[in-house]
Amino acid sequence: MRYRRNAPFRYAFEHPLTAHFYISKVNNEIVKSSNGEATIIDISPDGARLNTSLHLHPSADNLIQLILTFKLNNQEFDIRTEVIWEKPKAKSYDYGVQFITDDVTKKQLTEQLKIYARNHVTDSI
Repeated sequence: MRYRRNAPFRYAFEHPLTAHFYISKVNNEIVKSSNGEATIIDISPDGARLNTSLHLHPSADNLIQLILTFKLNNQEFDIRTEVIWEKPKAKSYDYGVQFITDDVTKKQLTEQLKIYARNHVTDSI
């Protein structure tokens, strides 16, 4: 699996953001799994890094799409994503997901991330 971390704007949460997801497609076949819990480690308008205890088994032969739901500044987002990479951790897995969404949603997400960042500035001086 490849790592794509070249987004021009990526926000890393000091305290990961709670999210929920379900699997919506496997190899272009529509499915609906039960909900899973995840945390969003970092995010950009194009994608995110998630952590979950669930092993999704993505690969070139096993393409997985998720519907990712999270709330940022009281605005809820439901975004279709594709799992791009997987990194096993001690008792969980990190996943890189690419957003499959329109420019309006990307703009709303960018605006909400800017507000969130302003409200969560840590003073390092």
